[in-house]
Amino acid sequence: MCATKMKSWIILGLLLGTMAYAIAEEVTLMTYYPSPRGVYKELLVTDRVAIGTSSPDDSALLDLTSTSKGFLPPRMTAFERNAISFPARGLLIYNTMTDSIETYDGFTWKSPSAPHGIERFTANGTFTVPSGVTTVYVSMAGGGGGGGGSSEGSPGGNARGGAGGGGAQAYLAEPVTVTPGASYTITVGAGGAGGGNDTIGGSGEASSFGTLLTANGGEGGGVNWSGVGGAPGGPGGSKGQLRITYTDTADCGDWDQGGQGGGSMFGSPSLDGQAGTRYGGGGAGSSGGLCGYGNFGPGGGAGAPGFVFVEW
Repeated sequence: MCATKMKSWIILGLLLGTMAYAIAEEVTLMTYYPSPRGVYKELLVTDRVAIGTSSPDDSALLDLTSTSKGFLPPRMTAFERNAISFPARGLLIYNTMTDSIETYDGFTWKSPSAPHGIERFTANGTFTVPSGVTTVYVSMAGGGGGGGGSSEGSPGGNARGGAGGGGAQAYLAEPVTVTPGASYTITVGAGGAGGGNDTIGGSGEASSFGTLLTANGGEGGGVNWSGVGGAPGGPGGSKGQLRITYTDTADCGDWDQGGQGGGSMFGSPSLDGQAGTRYGGGGAGSSGGLCGYGNFGPGGGAGAPGFVFVEW
């Protein structure tokens, strides 16, 4: 009985000693090769990894050598690729939808074999995705809102100026996932018409890339005493401004300068009845008339049209 207990204690001591040695020792694959077989969730290597050779190149962190087998990267669809959380710059996968190798450049996935180009639309049209392209970068703006017209003042007073139209919603190089060979309808939003006498400015129309991305147009500028500036179409646009009243005692009393049109990412604000500038800018409100009741201003400025710009 005592001999059996003694034997058990000796075996336990040997096991504990072996475990302590293994923990203290820096274990590598070469230490016990080929015994450490199994499934590893994570394997840390401090120098180089060689497969198929016992003499890895000094400049290579990973050296794969074979005359009969190739390297097979992770294979997945574009949807599975897009679901990768926080991909590292330089990450590589094989896209099974386009049959191409893709790498992540810190902003998007790119294929070395994919074509590169640009196409700009200032009128409605159709964009056909080149072969091998799964992501395009779309810049766009909707149409700017038209400026409000002037309105009647108080009896014997001058006409009041209109408010500026709102700037359009805009996007800059927004990534959009597309299907190679597919065609997408391009809509370019028109700018809103400038308001005439006692008429609010027209709202700008939306620009769109198929059903995948839309930039809304700016709202038209208001009229009358409480007329407000047109609201922007969305992010990338700014609101139109209210009229500015000046006191002129040497002439015919107070008069109004039209409200400034709202800007967009691609169009600067317009002034005093002028049309919206470049792409998506809101038209300015009409100035008020001078010297007498019923003398209206020239009318609000039209909003600038939108555009769609596609890069790949």
